[in-house]
Amino acid sequence: MKRQWRLFASAFTLVLFAAFAVMPSSPATAEDDENGSVVGSWIGTLTFTKPSGINGLRVAILTNFNRDGTLTGNDGTAHSSQLELPPELSPLAVDYSDYSGSWVPIGDSNQIALTFKQLLFLGPQSPPDLAVTAIYCPGSTCGPAPTFPFPGQNIDLGTVQAVDVLEHTKSGDRITGDFTFQNRRLPPPLGDGQQVFAGRGIVSLTRIAIEKLAP
Repeated sequence: MKRQWRLFASAFTLVLFAAFAVMPSSPATAEDDENGSVVGSWIGTLTFTKPSGINGLRVAILTNFNRDGTLTGNDGTAHSSQLELPPELSPLAVDYSDYSGSWVPIGDSNQIALTFKQLLFLGPQSPPDLAVTAIYCPGSTCGPAPTFPFPGQNIDLGTVQAVDVLEHTKSGDRITGDFTFQNRRLPPPLGDGQQVFAGRGIVSLTRIAIEKLAP
């Protein structure tokens, strides 16, 4: 009888562990797979709301949330130097690199905090006065280094911070939230690190799912 009870208890324990193994964890965690986690590839839009000069501007964005808490992707600002912008928006007339960053779940909620950074480059039509103000220290005296603006010159570092919400809906998974952004000159010793532009907006993403072959 005791042997049968031990066998029953062992079987029950195995079933219990199996149940825990397939039970989904918190939606925003990095440990589980793409079914229920933010981990995976997403596509959507960034809609800028501030400053007023770019209110309503919308660009496409592709984002990869990786299981190790890193973040990579790119967006439609890559060739912004080709835009015809008023003088007050001239700091945006640059080209943006792909971005790299980090993300973390906020507690046991379905919220995610993230930060990513992009390198900014002068384009063929960028205003030449956007050239980087480097720090130059001959001897013991520091001051602005002479600059020679040219297309492709790395001038700024862009940073985006966001708090997003992951939702599972009948039409698919989505991420929505608010973001802020700022462009700063390169940090020392490459630049003075000063902020040259800042703003905010909203993000809306949907998960990239497997699709049928095109006809």
